[in-house]
Amino acid sequence: MQELHSYAVFCDDVRSEANGKNFFVGVYQDSMFFEAPAPWALPTFSVHIVLREPLVMPVPEVTISIETQTASGRNVLWTATHPPSQDIQFFRHRFSFEDQTDERKALVSRFNVQFAPLIFEEETRIEVKVKMGDSEPKIIDRLRISSQQPEGKPLSEA
Repeated sequence: MQELHSYAVFCDDVRSEANGKNFFVGVYQDSMFFEAPAPWALPTFSVHIVLREPLVMPVPEVTISIETQTASGRNVLWTATHPPSQDIQFFRHRFSFEDQTDERKALVSRFNVQFAPLIFEEETRIEVKVKMGDSEPKIIDRLRISSQQPEGKPLSEA
């Protein structure tokens, strides 16, 4: 079965409308740069997480976490664990397997997590992870926080 796509949007704020629309304010791509030396402070910082994972029966315990990694170590900023329950929403997806079409079910969850304020004492990497049952945690997205990008170096080498 083809793996579904889980992702996170890192931004300054997520505004949710009554009609179900989300507005993302100040979206960051893969890096956030500051022009001053650390520490850096953000008045608000939001992470919108969309989890779409293949449905496995029975439904395992699902843990989603937002963690920081620095030269000083790791720190868990936020975590949520959802035990198997009848409240889990199912979303039907269509996958194309060469010339045939097959229907699969997926586990879908959405979270808006906001931190206010969020202070970074040093260069940091924020990782959003998902762990299903006894599997190893999987990084679904990450954001690098650092001082100004070094001149002449592409982001992948900075």
